[in-house]
Amino acid sequence: MITDAELLELEMLLIDKYENHVFKKILYNEMTNEIIAFFEDLEYLLVEYSGRYRVFSTKVIMSLDLFNLLKMRYFPANETVSITTLKMYN
Repeated sequence: MITDAELLELEMLLIDKYENHVFKKILYNEMTNEIIAFFEDLEYLLVEYSGRYRVFSTKVIMSLDLFNLLKMRYFPANETVSITTLKMYN
């Protein structure tokens, strides 16, 4: 079992990694309220949220709420996070 000190160290390492991470394109589907991002950008952070996202090839789809939770926790000041809203037409 992991110790509390090891857990704290791991958390700090993840925060450091993601504060300086250069994110690829992130899309927002406003009809489904979901984020579509590259899985490799978020795979280490999603481990503890099993069942709350879907992976398709190189992309991951998750709720906007889950993405915002990850953002607040691990990369609140990362300036490379740019979300593009998908435009849906009838």
